[in-house]
Amino acid sequence: MLSVLIPVYNYNAQPLVLNLMQELEFLQIPFEILCFDDASTITFQENKKLNKLAKVHYHFLDENIGRSRIRNKMAAIAKYDWLLFLDADVLPVNREFISLYLNFIKGNHSVICGGIDYRKSDRNKSNSLRYLYGTKVEAKSAATRAMKPYKWFSTANVLLAKSVFSSVQFYEELQTYGMEDTLFSVELRKNKLEPVHINNPVWHLGLEDNTVYLNKTKEAIANLYFLYKKSLISPTDSRLLKTALLLKKRKLAKTFDRLFNARKEAIEKNLLSEKPKLYLFNYYRLGLLNSLFLCGYYE
Repeated sequence: MLSVLIPVYNYNAQPLVLNLMQELEFLQIPFEILCFDDASTITFQENKKLNKLAKVHYHFLDENIGRSRIRNKMAAIAKYDWLLFLDADVLPVNREFISLYLNFIKGNHSVICGGIDYRKSDRNKSNSLRYLYGTKVEAKSAATRAMKPYKWFSTANVLLAKSVFSSVQFYEELQTYGMEDTLFSVELRKNKLEPVHINNPVWHLGLEDNTVYLNKTKEAIANLYFLYKKSLISPTDSRLLKTALLLKKRKLAKTFDRLFNARKEAIEKNLLSEKPKLYLFNYYRLGLLNSLFLCGYYE
């Protein structure tokens, strides 16, 4: 019936596992929970105790293999026909979280996205940028996500038929943070596997501090540029990419770069502050991508 797949990295996955176990045991369906730890540098004793739970397998990898490879690995090992991917730093919003997904298994769907949400109580001075982006960009209703089903695909909370992996897998050349979900959704589109979006969100609890998130953003922008140069992503798949290419086409890239570099330090100061501005974050991301085009990496 159901394999729950939880990639773990430097996070205590026990609260999520115990939460899921309670409902799964009540439903009395065949299930397993696989937690693969991608060579965490911080040890959580709670994670090691997960193997003591029935139907739960916690496996620590000796080397970090990245967000894409670990998901492919878990999908290949999973023994059931349905795969519920969840990030380790989430918790279900609804008490009938699994039941809501099971209702859609009965339909003719192979990709079901539940959505993500944020709690105001989790916001603080140090994670204000991540919270801002999450609440303003990522937290969308099912109706909103359904208008652009591929754009809002996310492995933070998604149910997939295992058969999907016979035609679509995560791109394993991506070793750093970012864009693996976007590329997976591009492949879903190519294979005419349209995601269905439902209101079954999880709370995203593991909000990175601003400095960490800004560094992850730089990695994601580098991955976006890399995938474009590999012809794996097109401007129709990314509004940011489309805008950067428009600057290049209209010969505005160098002018934009000069303006960006003149303001970069001030922008970073705002993004690392208690009250970051979303428009400055978008401007910053565009500036990073435009700079990569000017440098001509991977060419």
